[in-house]
Amino acid sequence: MSAVGLALAALSVGPVHAGGGSTAVSGKAPVPAADTAAVSPWDITAAAGFGMSRGNTDTLNLSAQFLATYLEGANEGLFGMDYGYAETGDATTVDNFHAFGAYNRTLAGGFYAGLAGDFAHDEIAELDYRFSALPMLGYYLIKNDSTLLALEAGAGYVWEDQGGIGSDYYVYRVGQRFSHSTAGGVKLTESVQWTPAIEDSDDWLLTAQAGISVPVSKHWAVGAVARYTYDNTPASGLEKDDLAVLATLSYSLKGFEPEAAAGRRSLMPDQKKAALPDMGWSRSAGVSFALNQGNSDTLSVIGDLSANNYHEGGEWLNAIAAAYGETDSEATVENVRAATQYNKLLSDPLFVGIGAGFRYDDIAKVDYQVTPTLTLGAYLVRNDAIKLSVEAGPGYVFEKVGDVKADYLALYGAQKLAWVVNDRVTVSQAVVYSGEVEDLGSYTLTATGAVDVSMVGDLSFRASVSNIYDSTPAAGLDENDLLVSAGIAMRF
Repeated sequence: MSAVGLALAALSVGPVHAGGGSTAVSGKAPVPAADTAAVSPWDITAAAGFGMSRGNTDTLNLSAQFLATYLEGANEGLFGMDYGYAETGDATTVDNFHAFGAYNRTLAGGFYAGLAGDFAHDEIAELDYRFSALPMLGYYLIKNDSTLLALEAGAGYVWEDQGGIGSDYYVYRVGQRFSHSTAGGVKLTESVQWTPAIEDSDDWLLTAQAGISVPVSKHWAVGAVARYTYDNTPASGLEKDDLAVLATLSYSLKGFEPEAAAGRRSLMPDQKKAALPDMGWSRSAGVSFALNQGNSDTLSVIGDLSANNYHEGGEWLNAIAAAYGETDSEATVENVRAATQYNKLLSDPLFVGIGAGFRYDDIAKVDYQVTPTLTLGAYLVRNDAIKLSVEAGPGYVFEKVGDVKADYLALYGAQKLAWVVNDRVTVSQAVVYSGEVEDLGSYTLTATGAVDVSMVGDLSFRASVSNIYDSTPAAGLDENDLLVSAGIAMRF
C-alpha cells in the first residue's frame, strides 16, 4: 500500500461458516431442515479503500476485494479477487491482482476432495502472470459450527511468466487452513500453503495469511489482516519476501451476526436520536494503519484525538492529529497538529476566546509553529443539530521554517462547523487563516473536513480530508499539501 491512507480488505480467504448447511458435522446432532431453510448457502463479502496525499509528497492508494463462499450439505466452494495499487511521486509502489477459486466435496470419515485454481499478477515483483490448477485431498481435523481446521495436499500444474521468462512445471501443494468464530461474532482466520516444483526443490512458493474480524453491525466488520509471501526464486534483483499488514473494513451481504439455536441475533443496538453534546465531556479518536515490506516497503499511520468540555457559560475545545508515512525507509509524511481553545460565552450569539495552535511538519521543513490567539466570535447557528461559528482576532506566531526562526504579529480567523445530519451521519469542517500583519501576502490557510458514518454504538467509519496552503513555504517546497484518508473512529 502507499504511505498514506487506510487499506480496506475482506478478511476471509477460504471457505467460511463451516457447519452452516442443513446438517451439522460429526459430533453434533442433526439440525432440522426447518431451522436452516432460511439460511442462504452463499456468503458474499466486499471492500474497497482509498488514500491520497498531494503537495510536497504525492501518494495514491487504491484497493478492492471481493469474496464469495458457498456451503451446502457436502459441497463447499469459494471465489475471490483482490486488487491493490499505490504510487509515491511518479513511482508505482504496489500494482497487483489476485484471483482464486476452489471447490471441495466432503467424503466419509472427515476427508474431502477438491480442485483449486489461482491466478496472480504483480508488476513490482515482475510477475506478468502465474496460473495454477491443483487437485487436492484434504482432511478436517476439526469441523463444527464455530471452528474449522483442515490439512490438504495435492499436485498440479503451474504456468508463469516472471522477469520476462516464461515457464510451466508440475508442483506439489501442501496447505493448512483454520477459522474460528466466537459466540459474539468475532472471527479468526489463518492459512498457509507451500508449493514446490516437482523437478526443482529449490523452486518453491510459500504464502501465509492471518486475520481477525470484529462485527460492529449486522453487515459491517472491522479488523486487521497480515499477508506474507516468500518466493524462493524471485526475478533477478528482487526480494524473496513480501509482507503486508492492513487495517480492515468489510461488508457482508449475508451479515456477520452469529447464528444461535433460537435464531439469528442482531448486533445492531437500538439507535438513539443523535444530537450534539450540550454539557460535559465529548471525546473521539480515529486511526488508520497500513504496512508493506518486501519489494516495496511502505508504512502509514494516521491518528487523531479530540476532547471537548461544554459547561454553563463556556466551552473548552482540544484536538491533536498526527500522520507518518514512509516508502523504502524514506519519510513521505511526518506531521503533528494540535490546538486548544477556551471560549467564554457572552450574550447570545457572541463569545470571546483564547487559545493556541501548534504545527510540526518534517516534509514541509516546519520544525515548529506556535500561535497563541485572542478572538471574538459568533455562532451563526447553534442548536442540537448544528454548530456554525466564525471568529477572528490578533495572534502571535513563533516559528522555525527551513532553519529560519521568526516571530511576528498575526491576524487570525476561522470558520467551524459541526453538523449531525441524521442518526448515522455526522459532518465536521473548519477553515483557519493565519496571516502576517506586516505582510498580508504571507499566510497559512488550513482546511479540514470529515464525515463519520455510525456503524454500531460509538464506533464509526470516518473519511477525512485536510489541506494546508502556505503562501511562503521553505525554499524549494510546494505551497500546498493535501491529505485524504479513511479509517475507524470511536467516541468515548
